[in-house]
Amino acid sequence: ILKVGNILNIHDDQPISKEEVTEHLDNFFDIHTKDMEFVPRAIDNLRKTEFTVEAFVALDYYGNGVDAQVPVVLLTEDEKNNLTRSLRKLTEGVYATAELKKAFQDNIIYVCKSIIGQNTSTETIENLSLNQIWNIILGVDFGNKKMKKMKLNELIDMNKKDFKRFYKDFEMVAKDFCGNDYVHSDPLINRRFDIGGSYLFWVPLEDLPGCKSEN
Repeated sequence: ILKVGNILNIHDDQPISKEEVTEHLDNFFDIHTKDMEFVPRAIDNLRKTEFTVEAFVALDYYGNGVDAQVPVVLLTEDEKNNLTRSLRKLTEGVYATAELKKAFQDNIIYVCKSIIGQNTSTETIENLSLNQIWNIILGVDFGNKKMKKMKLNELIDMNKKDFKRFYKDFEMVAKDFCGNDYVHSDPLINRRFDIGGSYLFWVPLEDLPGCKSEN
């Protein structure tokens, strides 16, 4: 089912069938492509017109247990490198629990500043909730529902046992992320692509620490 815009003079909000869309497009181009001066305008209009499709796809093709689609986060090369550098520094350090909380806070602040600007005050970031911070860093919600509303500066008062439980999973995912460059010779596995000489990475959401949904 497709919805097409004003270019085809379809103004109702009801979905129309594929056959109707084809007929409208055929009529549109049959009339207007005869006028060569109209062609550039038609192309420009098509670029500005949104074509959307509602479709259903199989998540598990051939029953092999591997999902064909997974949620991902799009990172630039700089964003990925900054995140890797920060996570590696955090996970390779040896800390007591209180020191670990402080190291965690400091690294989150570092990543935030690398994205929103070094002139952003530390106090401003410390007063953001973990959910707000994860949306700044990755554009997704913080996965731990019990912690997502907690401000960064409140972590220091978090129960030691609860923090250790959270950090154990965070550290495991972070180390796996740091050890994966997401580059592969097989194009079906490779998650790095080039746009205008700049690399971008499609990183599965489950590969990023703090993103896994938890109650």
